[in-house]
Amino acid sequence: MKKSLIALAALAAFGTASAQSTVTISGKLAFGLQAADKDKRAAGLASTDGDVRFTAVEDLGGGLKITLSSEMLLRGRDTVGSQVEIPAILTNGVASSSSASRTSSVNYVQARDASLALSGGFGTVTIGAVESANGIMGLGRGGAPISLAVDFDSSSSGLLAAASNVHLLQYTSPEIIQGLRVSVAQTDGINNFYADGLDSAGAISAGTAISAANDYQGATQSQVIGLTYSVGALSVAGDMTDFTGTTKNRNRISASYDLGMVKIGAGAQTQSGVKNQTVMGLSAPLGPLTVGLAYAKNDSKKGVAYGARYDFSKTASLGLSVGDYTGTTFDGSQWRVRLLKSF
Repeated sequence: MKKSLIALAALAAFGTASAQSTVTISGKLAFGLQAADKDKRAAGLASTDGDVRFTAVEDLGGGLKITLSSEMLLRGRDTVGSQVEIPAILTNGVASSSSASRTSSVNYVQARDASLALSGGFGTVTIGAVESANGIMGLGRGGAPISLAVDFDSSSSGLLAAASNVHLLQYTSPEIIQGLRVSVAQTDGINNFYADGLDSAGAISAGTAISAANDYQGATQSQVIGLTYSVGALSVAGDMTDFTGTTKNRNRISASYDLGMVKIGAGAQTQSGVKNQTVMGLSAPLGPLTVGLAYAKNDSKKGVAYGARYDFSKTASLGLSVGDYTGTTFDGSQWRVRLLKSF
């Protein structure tokens, strides 16, 4: 259950607060047992999920409110992935020859998503630094309960566009008609966390974002127009991205529909000079048990995954996922059993 703290807690955490401010703390932690044919790093016991998010909302009056969201990655004494790249020191965007990029072992507590959003009758303006997920998997897998060490959008598989760290400036409209919203976004310094301008990469549109370095094609800026539509059982998302200075502009669309007994989804991405990517999936609730499967294709690269999740409660679950890839850099089978608790 989320812990909501009113003015006194906000005062203790941030020094000042008003009676119209609230702070919410949420997060999750999960551990898994997993194995994979191709990658020994994806085998054994591992911390698979772990984060804590602080969300502060203040009513500014006149129909305006501002929302701060900041998240930290917390995975205990896990050494998996603790070797991180330390970027070279940049001078006017150029790396110093005496400070080449290097790797170093760090405490597995890291800053994650952070954003500020100003909203009102005009819509919402958001600026932030976040990890953006693949743009077609969210709806396209139809809610299939899959959690794998190397997922469809993992850079290790090369199957679908991967997640990336992004900085963004985005405007999202209020509902134009029931369930329909549009968004526009400007990005800078694509896939370079220490570049000039907005520092890092990407753009969020339609609830998702630009992802995968190989999609950027060397661009440093992009403009995105997106839309979302959600009414009843139907949800649709789409976006068009113009990568400044390239001809590799991209279009994406995905949708899901809940039939009650089963939920289905599909998504597709097209981009000049890049192989088309597609994903589809479905899930079915069977009381506290949810089962599902998903399929993804990128030219000759293919992947299929199956999953089952048993919900002990709204915040605790035990899941089993199995995947098999062909034609990718991660060919072969993998599986994971994961115990998760959120709050």
